[in-house]
Amino acid sequence: MSIGLTKVNKMFKSPSWRIFLHVAFWLFYLSLPFYAYLEASPSKYAYLILILVNLAYLPFYYTLAYVIIPRYFNKRKWLYFVVYTLASYILFVWVCKGIEMAFFDRLIYEKEITDFKKEIDSPLLDGFELLRMVFVTIIPLSIMLMRQFMRVYVERTELIKTNTELELNFLKSQINPHFLFNTLNNIYSLSLQKSDKSPEMILKLSDLMRYMLYDCNVQRVDLEREVQFLQDYIDLEKIRHGDKATINFTVTGVTHEKKVPPLLLIPFVENAFKHGINAQLGNAWVRIDLRLDDHQHDFIFIIENNKPSSEEKLNHKNGGIGILNAQKRLHMLYPEAHTLFIRENESTYIIELRIPKL
Repeated sequence: MSIGLTKVNKMFKSPSWRIFLHVAFWLFYLSLPFYAYLEASPSKYAYLILILVNLAYLPFYYTLAYVIIPRYFNKRKWLYFVVYTLASYILFVWVCKGIEMAFFDRLIYEKEITDFKKEIDSPLLDGFELLRMVFVTIIPLSIMLMRQFMRVYVERTELIKTNTELELNFLKSQINPHFLFNTLNNIYSLSLQKSDKSPEMILKLSDLMRYMLYDCNVQRVDLEREVQFLQDYIDLEKIRHGDKATINFTVTGVTHEKKVPPLLLIPFVENAFKHGINAQLGNAWVRIDLRLDDHQHDFIFIIENNKPSSEEKLNHKNGGIGILNAQKRLHMLYPEAHTLFIRENESTYIIELRIPKL
């Protein structure tokens, strides 16, 4: 709906489109009296009277639409609006009657004009003129109110969009920086030991930083690139923990031509390592399963990790700020279009994310 109103709002702001609408409206509107007086069979002089009277509607309309309404109605100066509108009504009627009388006085001897004067002096046609005046008043009021509504709605939508983008960018930036510091410390330790793993860790860390700093400044990234980012992250953790932890990451299904919000999954992975493996002294494990249903196109992401024993828990607990941030992002990005299950028992913590029709 917001996209449609935005397009309509832009259309109304287009000078060429507005000119076209004004011309089309007046061509239609000014032709109406000719149909109303058709049965009177007026002469060419009577048609001239109709044309002049109809042309008097133009200054009445534009004075009302671009002077009285903006200055008084839009600013809620109701008394001034009513007074000036009634004054313009009276002036308009006086001008119209003046035009009619001027021509009737000059052409009073023509029988066609005399007969036509009887027709236009009838109460029915006076009522028709009154309806036309009300119609001319309602049109600019309706257009002004509609334009105001669209402007306020579009501005509100843009503000909500901007605030959402700012919040998403903030949440996206909340990946725990301790991982980077810990990784740098590990690289430093390995370099002191002249380990062959140091260049590999530096390369993977460089890829992670490049992805976070440069590739994530978009609303959607290729799922393949996000998977590679997870793989680099997990590889670094494998190097850090070595044989002290069992880490499995499997990807099933076709990931190309799929798009996801950047850094959407890393909080769940980071949570599994921070509150699972990193909190344990040994025998830790993490299983990460990313699946794409080729038929339903459903996206499924499951991550399981064992929990530390009661002696090892200390201040560690599952579901930190990263999980809360991820939940908020999912709520904003996929409102009512995703399911997130978080389950745990005495020994295991499980997170399952499903996004239908990714």
